Amino acid sequence: HHYRDPKVWKTGDKWYMTFGVSSAEKRGQMWLFSSDDMVKWTYEQVLFEHPDPDVFMLECPDFFPIKDVEGNEKWVIGFSAMGAQPSGFMNRNVNNAGYMIGTWTPGEQFKPETEFRLWDCGHNYYAPQSFNDGKRQIVYGWMSPFVEPIPMQDDGWCGNLTLPREITLGADGDLHTAPVAEMDGLRENTTDFGAISLGVNGEQTIADDAEAVEIEMTIDLNASTAERAGLKIHATEDGAYTYVAFDDQIGRVVIDRQAAAQGDRGYRTAPLSAEELAAGELKLRVYVDRGCVEVYVNDGRQALSSYSYASEGPRAIKLVAESGTLKVKSLVLHHMKSIGLE
Repeated sequence: HHYRDPKVWKTGDKWYMTFGVSSAEKRGQMWLFSSDDMVKWTYEQVLFEHPDPDVFMLECPDFFPIKDVEGNEKWVIGFSAMGAQPSGFMNRNVNNAGYMIGTWTPGEQFKPETEFRLWDCGHNYYAPQSFNDGKRQIVYGWMSPFVEPIPMQDDGWCGNLTLPREITLGADGDLHTAPVAEMDGLRENTTDFGAISLGVNGEQTIADDAEAVEIEMTIDLNASTAERAGLKIHATEDGAYTYVAFDDQIGRVVIDRQAAAQGDRGYRTAPLSAEELAAGELKLRVYVDRGCVEVYVNDGRQALSSYSYASEGPRAIKLVAESGTLKVKSLVLHHMKSIGLE
């Protein structure tokens, strides 16, 4: 009763195609077909069944090989799991898009070697699809407005795409997703703030009215004492804002929308590994658009994508330290050119 979203690729001389399926037993599966000519297709087998019986459908399947810097090849299976139950910081969205890394040999099932991991830890990332341009594996996600109220509905919209991200297999054995290099071509009117120090509960405005900007920031964790510190974006005169911060108590990067005047609220978090925390510095790359924010943590080790519906009036960006001090090693703000959709 669910059967959709074909993904096609070629391995050797043969074409393959997988679909997202809900089986007769209502288990989330991916079915594998093969073809010599892309016209006549033969069913082969179930490529993968999700081990969680609550997961009844795997939407938008993705499947591709990827090599690490040493040339070792793995296969990545991606899907949007419908029915997974929230558990701690995991699976907080209505449906959650993620991946597993493993191995695959044609004629066999996919063999996972990792647990299910989220592509993106934000509120609104869903249904990613990737392709290979000959050199890079590039993925777009759909920023899905999962939860009412959805202000964009009045304007006839249902979401937007994320920035294109290049998928790489890091030395840590995990996938990293960072914006493609071409994004740098949209930068203009760059301001370099250099190093910034804030006192206890300090605040500094870095943009009075930001419509579309990119912020590159490195936080010195060892020299900061704040319990939470980061950027209040879409900060408007009515007191509304969305908070992008490092939370020292949980050792995670947070997008917190509790002060939002419009749309859904809640917060989401992205984990930092023990090695990242021990390194003593945190690199954040934050893209602020008119209605959303994307945060890339430590060169794409993690990402968070969330809607942020700003109130009327100027949309400031403020650097803040909460219950302690903040030391920023560097902060650069780029205004971004439109991609031409006006």
